[in-house]
Amino acid sequence: MDKHITIGVAGHVDHGKSALVRCLTGINTDRLQEEKARGLSIESAIAPLNLPAGAQIALVDVPGHTDFLKNTIRGLCSVDMAILVVAADDGVMPQTLEHIQILDFFGVQDGFIVLSKADLVDEDILELAELEIRETLDGKFLDGKPVIRFSSIDRRGLDEIRKTITPLFGFGSIR
Repeated sequence: MDKHITIGVAGHVDHGKSALVRCLTGINTDRLQEEKARGLSIESAIAPLNLPAGAQIALVDVPGHTDFLKNTIRGLCSVDMAILVVAADDGVMPQTLEHIQILDFFGVQDGFIVLSKADLVDEDILELAELEIRETLDGKFLDGKPVIRFSSIDRRGLDEIRKTITPLFGFGSIR
């Protein structure tokens, strides 16, 4: 039986959401001229993700800038799960918190965290960033979920991200 899954890719502006989607799908979700010129997402965009799990997956890459919050809300309003992207060199930022609140408001119950830009910092900073994320998510729907270190440059963590998405298609974990 095929299953249709929608995954919201959320997080602060310039934390690597679009780069993650591009690494997973080969699709650049920043398609508008203004997005390309400014180097940030303005509209939510969808990219299909093909994994060998018998599921049809849509990744919804949402804007991370506060000026486009209404587009973020539209993009996250009906997702089944979330991938929260937090840059290791920046940590938890204001839109990170807003995106968590939006996902919680819409009742999202499943997902995981991608600690992006792992190639830009050393091991100590990675550990501190992961600790900050875990403290921020304490008591929230992503509390205790995997934190995967990722780099769009050297592709570390990409296989682990795919392996983390695939088992989530069990009939009990997706609403």
